[in-house]
Formats: sequence, C-alpha cells, structure tokens
Amino acid sequence: TAYVHCQFDGVDFVVKETAMIILPSLDETIVSKMSMEEICEALGAVTVPRKEHRYGDRRGEFIGEVDTAGFKVVSNISYRNSFLPIIQGSVRAEGSRSVITIKMRMHWFVSVFSAIWLGFVTLFMLAGVLMLVVESDFSLLCGSGGMMLFGQLLIRGGFYIPAKKALKRMKELFGE
Repeated sequence: TAYVHCQFDGVDFVVKETAMIILPSLDETIVSKMSMEEICEALGAVTVPRKEHRYGDRRGEFIGEVDTAGFKVVSNISYRNSFLPIIQGSVRAEGSRSVITIKMRMHWFVSVFSAIWLGFVTLFMLAGVLMLVVESDFSLLCGSGGMMLFGQLLIRGGFYIPAKKALKRMKELFGE
C-alpha cells in the first residue's frame, strides 16, 4: 500500500493512495546477481531508442531509453494499445547484487481520460440506484453497470497482459 504525505496549513498528514483501485499499476522489485552495468547492457541490447523507432519496426523488444541512472521503456508490440504500460525503473547496487525497482503505469493522458470516463459511469450507476429505489427501474443501473464492467475489463486487460509479459522478460534478462 502506498501513502502520500501532504501538508496543509502547517499540518502534516498521510493519505492512502487509492488510484490503483480505479486504474491499474504494477510495482515490482527484482534482485539480480548482475552488476548495474551488466543490467543496463542487457536491457539496452533489446531496446531500440525512441528516436530510431518507427511504427511497424520489429527491431528490439522494448522502445525507450536505458542508462545507468535508470530506464523508461514500453514493449514493442505489433498492434495499437492505448493502455500499454510505461515501464520506469532504477537500478542500485546492494553489496554484490543489484536491485531493480520497476514501476508500470499507463500514459498520463490515458489515465486522466479513463478516470473521467469511469467517473461519469459511476455517476450514472448512482443515478441507476436512485431510479431503482424510487421507480423500481433496473435499466439505468444495468446499462451503467455493464459499461463499468466493460471499461474495467478493457483497461485492465490492455494493461496487465502486456505488463506481465514485459515483467517476465525483464526477469529473464536480469537473471532472477
């Protein structure tokens, strides 16, 4: 569970981060026997820089930037997917091992659009509950409930399926 530290009028407080309930995200830590340089070299070998990539180009498993400070990549897929996770990571040495911290999130615009869309669907669901109580009419609740289910399945399927594949590949690359 992640927490956000906030301060308002000189008062510190902690808020539990709940955005992941509405929108998908994935955080992972990989411990590897490889050095930081070897990890960057391994990921860099299968990554095409964004400036060199063209749509339909099948070179490389990932597209983005890799250096010793960290990496920011996306999977190189042959289809369009607005929900494709952006994979950001950092590598730090810890004794004879390296620790790779990975955060996967949707593009900020897709996240904002999805949150607004799901917010409106939630309002329609609440209106459907009100209609059910007042008029015994299920139609709005069923329609908006179906839209919520469809939206969540679309967003989560479009995010988690490629995220799990990318995570599996990174574990293979880093020798976990």
